[in-house]
Amino acid sequence: MTLNIVSDSSINLFSLKEEKNDISFSTVPFVISVGKTDYIDDENIDCGVLMDDMVSNKEASRTGCPSTQSWYDEFKKEGDVIAITISSNLSGSINSALAAKQLVLAEEPDKKIGIIDSRSTGPAMELIIDNICELKEKGLDALEIADEINANILSIKTIFTLCSFDNLVKNGRMNKIAGFVAGKLHLWGVGIASDEGTIKIKGLAFGTKGVLKAIVEDMSTRLDKVSKVVIHHAKNIITATKVKDKILEAFPSITVLLNECRGLCSFYAEKNGLIVSYM
Repeated sequence: MTLNIVSDSSINLFSLKEEKNDISFSTVPFVISVGKTDYIDDENIDCGVLMDDMVSNKEASRTGCPSTQSWYDEFKKEGDVIAITISSNLSGSINSALAAKQLVLAEEPDKKIGIIDSRSTGPAMELIIDNICELKEKGLDALEIADEINANILSIKTIFTLCSFDNLVKNGRMNKIAGFVAGKLHLWGVGIASDEGTIKIKGLAFGTKGVLKAIVEDMSTRLDKVSKVVIHHAKNIITATKVKDKILEAFPSITVLLNECRGLCSFYAEKNGLIVSYM
């Protein structure tokens, strides 16, 4: 039976890295509202335009989670389902997915629908996809896979770095003067996804060298052994590649993958920001 993996658009993927005959993949979009313009986070979104619009607009931008109907439409497709959402402590996306699950099960009580709370975003969700594929190959069904991943979700760690504080200032999460000074001094904000799935600020790093050091130090302290890393960037392939090279220098035998942010992660990371997940 086909397994349908459905994720909200914070995953930053549009397709699986490798096509599989018995696994399908689709996403349901967030909506990012900047001024009077709504950006649908699907394959047509231009994240460069989105981020430029965010900077030029004086008002705070906002996001809307995928609708229950969008999850329902994907869950109704033939086959069992595993849904992956951005951290439930960052968005109501999982609530829409759970509501859709109940609607579908009322119509198809034998259908298996597993829900995974990533407790993170973007690259962590890409690592979860890899775990799903591995567990399916071992013969686990959708519910067993979701239970296994939810039970071991803390084995995936996430660190993010921001070089723009414009969105934080506009949303009242950072003092305007502090944001201006940090930008002028080329300081990067450094934070992590906590075990509860919240954003926890660790501090500031000076320039690219400081970012590289902060990321490698985080990886060296939060896990005893690192095997795989995924780096997502908001229009910043140059720094992302430098991070990849620095990680491989510190951990030469691991796999490091790069990908570009879609709309929602571009909204949070802002231009040039990085999100790094590892396990």
